Amino acid sequence: MEEINSEGLYVFEDDDHVPYVLTNEPTILVGLPGVFTPHCTDVHLAGYVNNIHRIKQYNAKVVFICAGYDPSVTNAYKKMHGHSDIEIAADPLSVFTTRYNQTINFGPSMGVRSKRYAWLVENKIKIHDFLDKCYAEDVIKYYAD
Repeated sequence: MEEINSEGLYVFEDDDHVPYVLTNEPTILVGLPGVFTPHCTDVHLAGYVNNIHRIKQYNAKVVFICAGYDPSVTNAYKKMHGHSDIEIAADPLSVFTTRYNQTINFGPSMGVRSKRYAWLVENKIKIHDFLDKCYAEDVIKYYAD
């Protein structure tokens, strides 16, 4: 089991960029390659938004990790497409994403971003890696089984 350190992640609070601190409560950390992109917005994030009530019944919170974006961008994205029960944390310098080997390089036009992934973290320990099954339906199925 791997300990997860949230160093490098930021959120936008009170008109400032502040470090995101991972708590001990059960958390689904979800890697999102892009913000304001069709698949990431309309399928990946939307699946969690539309099913957050089902995930919350398992006492888990959801945090999306967006590498290559600053907290102001992820805050605007959350306001437009997110949900109050879903946090969207920025990893502007890809510190978090690189530490856990979750980067993907989209080349000179987009740069380094996060792979698509999902982990269940409890007490800051990764206890389950959803591997390439990182959509809301996969998380719900995991809890239901």
